[in-house]
Amino acid sequence: MKGTFMMIKREVNKKQFNEKFIEPVRALFENCNSINNHYFLTIPQPISRCLFFSNNNVYAVFTILLTWFGDNGKWDVSRSVLAKQSRVTTKTVDKAINELVVKGFIRKKVNIRGNEKDFNTYILNDLTKNPFLILSEAIYTVENSIKNVKTDKAVELLVKPLNKENTSSILIECIKDEASKDSTKAFHVAYNEVSIHFEKTLGIEVGFIPKKKKSAKLAENKRNTVTFKRNREWNGAPSSKSKPKIRLGGKTVN
Repeated sequence: MKGTFMMIKREVNKKQFNEKFIEPVRALFENCNSINNHYFLTIPQPISRCLFFSNNNVYAVFTILLTWFGDNGKWDVSRSVLAKQSRVTTKTVDKAINELVVKGFIRKKVNIRGNEKDFNTYILNDLTKNPFLILSEAIYTVENSIKNVKTDKAVELLVKPLNKENTSSILIECIKDEASKDSTKAFHVAYNEVSIHFEKTLGIEVGFIPKKKKSAKLAENKRNTVTFKRNREWNGAPSSKSKPKIRLGGKTVN
């Protein structure tokens, strides 16, 4: 009940903020006949605070791209325009676009106009299935459950290797595979693996549900199945009766 009240209060506050600070800006430039008066973008917090943009330039280019996408999730825009609006060089735009493609946020189709290759078609992927967004939110969720312990080291050890160019991992592939079927289960997979990582790195008990005795059938299937045995008790976490199982051909996720 208290949580519902806080959500309602927050929605009211957001509405008041919009009316006081955002709407006047829109109204001003509409009255001025500015070409930008109809373009406003709401960015979901999982995107704005995603841990897997390797630097601020990548985030800046991505948010500018989001303002260009049409209802079909794609648009033609030049590198020079992206550079100007992101306030970076075209070389930085190229690097940012490459990272966004590698990490599955967008796809790119190169268009040639005359002798120029400046204009490209950018296509937005389904972000609810992006393994980097899912893993990022899992990290924040686990981190938020830990009190009075600094978690920066554990986060850096998990995030830094994955922010290197053209880097993937068994964990990312596992989340990606699960997200292609069910993004919620993919989040549960990420949550469990992050919890285990934090426990090992920080040397603390993260609050897992006690282990249950394994049946003979579970023991028999253990060799080819990764079973996430421990889950935190939090609103929305997978129950002990619905722990996700990912088949990885005998390989385990470390």
